[in-house]
Amino acid sequence: MGQSADEIREQIEQTRAEMSETVDELAYKADVPARVRENVSGRIASVKGTIKDTISNAVGGASSAVGGATVNVRDASSTLREKADDMQDQARRNASMAVENPLGLLLAAFGVGLVAGLVIPASRLENEQLGPVKDELVNRAQTAASEAVEAGKSLVGEAVVNAATSAGTKGQEIAKHAMSPSGSSD
Repeated sequence: MGQSADEIREQIEQTRAEMSETVDELAYKADVPARVRENVSGRIASVKGTIKDTISNAVGGASSAVGGATVNVRDASSTLREKADDMQDQARRNASMAVENPLGLLLAAFGVGLVAGLVIPASRLENEQLGPVKDELVNRAQTAASEAVEAGKSLVGEAVVNAATSAGTKGQEIAKHAMSPSGSSD
């Protein structure tokens, strides 16, 4: 037995410290409600963190989307304003043209009315009452159009012949002038 009293006391103190730790660990393991509370608290903290991050990301995304939408609305507003200005300018030009050329406006209105009349189908009553008159008017219009086309062709043909003759005559005059001794430049 060769241990001294001091060594034995140290071993006892060390054993007490180890026993104290072991007892504390056993007490902790035996305290199930405390361990459940810690586990639940940890999970609640984790869920809170996840929710906080999700909300933060959603707010950031929404903020970005609103910023992008604001830019898009601003661009669209600018484009619409430009188009409205262009339309207003075009309306002014059309109004001044109508004032300066009322006959052209009258012919355009007549043309629109004519097209509208041709596009809208005739009713049964119109066909009964105006059928023969309409057929006669259509025949006369076709005949007049054919005569106008033929007259136009004839006039264009005459104009081409006259232009060719005039050009030939003028060409001959220029050629004579160029060949004459007083017309050449030496």
